[in-house]
Amino acid sequence: MKGYANCSDDMLVQAYMEGKDSAFDELLARNQQQLFDFILALTRDKDKADDLFQETFIRAIVKMKDGQYFNQGKFLYWLMRIARNLLIDDVRKQKKGQAVNISDDELLTVIDCGHPYKSREDMLVAEELSDHMRQLMDLLPDEQREVVLMRYYQGLQFKDIAEITNVSINTSLGRMRYAIRNMRRMAKRINLI
Repeated sequence: MKGYANCSDDMLVQAYMEGKDSAFDELLARNQQQLFDFILALTRDKDKADDLFQETFIRAIVKMKDGQYFNQGKFLYWLMRIARNLLIDDVRKQKKGQAVNISDDELLTVIDCGHPYKSREDMLVAEELSDHMRQLMDLLPDEQREVVLMRYYQGLQFKDIAEITNVSINTSLGRMRYAIRNMRRMAKRINLI
């Protein structure tokens, strides 16, 4: 949208709440790819990700209209938290009273990151290492795997991870430290260099 190119997300939210629907179109255009990638990484199912993506924006619209969004310059992270909570609720419904693992295979998986390689051999080595890393991550406790996913595959800062997962920044840092330590220990156990 031409008139909104220089506006912050918070300014767009305010404009939308004042009745300017085109402001919401700009919010959607700015945030849809990152939010969808985040949801797809959590669900590993495109159809489920599409449904959850739409449900997230519907929930966001309702919350904005109810005045439940406070201008903090973190609109995308707010959306991510809504998506994460909706996914947890969905898994709880499916499990029907069973204890829920937030990072069950249904929730947290590692997405592949594309990297330019100099040769076919480099690409094969990187693919093998990536496979080993995914296997190691699958063995991590749920909270640790979630932090690794958000930090390395979504590129989020620890303060943002803390906000999305509703824990302190120190807890997020601690989970990452334990995840790295656990992955190193597991790699050493299977002689992975």
